[in-house]
Amino acid sequence: LSDLKGNKISLETLIRERLLKQEIDHLGITVTNDEIGSSIQEVLARNKISLESLKGELARKGTSFEKYKKDLAEQIRQMKFMSQVIFPRIRLSEEEISKKAGANPSEEARFRARIELLQARSTEETNKYLEEVRSRTYVEIKKELSETKPSDHRHHDGRPQGNRS
Repeated sequence: LSDLKGNKISLETLIRERLLKQEIDHLGITVTNDEIGSSIQEVLARNKISLESLKGELARKGTSFEKYKKDLAEQIRQMKFMSQVIFPRIRLSEEEISKKAGANPSEEARFRARIELLQARSTEETNKYLEEVRSRTYVEIKKELSETKPSDHRHHDGRPQGNRS
């Protein structure tokens, strides 16, 4: 029973990942080579390593630099989606931000508090958004199916469905 539950959770995760990717594609969210390059430079600076060291570490882990860049591009697309679509849907009150930031907070403390609150709610809001996408897709599929004529539904041998001869 626990295997079935685990498989259902895994399937749900795969469905959500696929829906997310399709929605990002549908919205036309893209990443430029400059954005990928800047992100790689940030990784190098943050880790105080050279590009050659990064490539060597990737090779040791069995990942090509091209695959790394492709994965990085997908992460950037997801971050853009979050900032363009999900974060604007999350409403934070001044009271919540002030409570999180503490007494007499600096602007930086208020900013950090806002980011933490957004991140804490982003998974729930993303799940809600993807459920809306899933429902919309389901309705579109049902509409398409209802608009096709019954004669369009044929068996693989060309006989109309429902004909038992």
